Amino acid sequence: MYTYAEYYKLCRESHNTSNQKLDLYDLKMHVCRPDEESELFTFPENYSELIESVSQKVDAKVNDKSQHYRDPSANGYDIAIQIKEIWDLPELNEIADHILPCLEQTVFGSHIHCSAIHAYRNIPTDVPRISSWLWHYDNNPKEAVKLLLYLTDVEEDTGPFELLEQDGDYVKMETSRTGYDHWLPPYIPQSRIPKHMIGNLIMQGYEETKIVGPKGTALFFDNNIIHKANIPTHSYRDVVIFNIKPTLNKLSSYISKEYTGSWGHKSPIMDPAQTTPRLK
Repeated sequence: MYTYAEYYKLCRESHNTSNQKLDLYDLKMHVCRPDEESELFTFPENYSELIESVSQKVDAKVNDKSQHYRDPSANGYDIAIQIKEIWDLPELNEIADHILPCLEQTVFGSHIHCSAIHAYRNIPTDVPRISSWLWHYDNNPKEAVKLLLYLTDVEEDTGPFELLEQDGDYVKMETSRTGYDHWLPPYIPQSRIPKHMIGNLIMQGYEETKIVGPKGTALFFDNNIIHKANIPTHSYRDVVIFNIKPTLNKLSSYISKEYTGSWGHKSPIMDPAQTTPRLK
């Protein structure tokens, strides 16, 4: 088996590209709204229609309890509604088929494997903040990053993604997971950032920044930057997240049950060459 760095190097060596705009290891947070241009990727011409269709279908799944996934780590708290089935949303395939090839050229310099897709709704609630609703980093391998799409209009009070920012820079934590030979617990327990550390960063000039934007806003980021989700004070926020990493060979489809997991699957995958989702 390879470490992630070894495998990514092999992937890049076998994939020729002359259009790389950003080194994957330099990625922090890249935000692109539907009416903006990005040097890293473009949206499909019918992107607004695709997002609207996904939004409506996710809304229908939220209202169908048989489509919900119950996360054991939530300890019984209803802090979000996670959608179990995502493979019956062909719009996601169309979006991925347009954006991910761009990222192969401009950022990865290799083929991409979409290892998992997570769709969920943040809802107003008074339950204790847990899991992703606390300041944290994901402690994933550096080569495994995320693309998050807002499926609803997101404002300050509807549960936006939040991070610490200073003059366009963000705090990136060191991962303790680099591959089969180095898969350790996070350096900070459960990778949840203690309050005193957040306070120190704020004293250094970092600001708590919420990312707002219209439906379809895209966040492409290294999930080892310090970030958190927020609980809406009214309405709700729907999102879909693509978990992506390099792969040596081009897969037959970016999204399929053969290659793509969801809430009921393990993530991240310790072996970077593994493309088959594994159940929890």
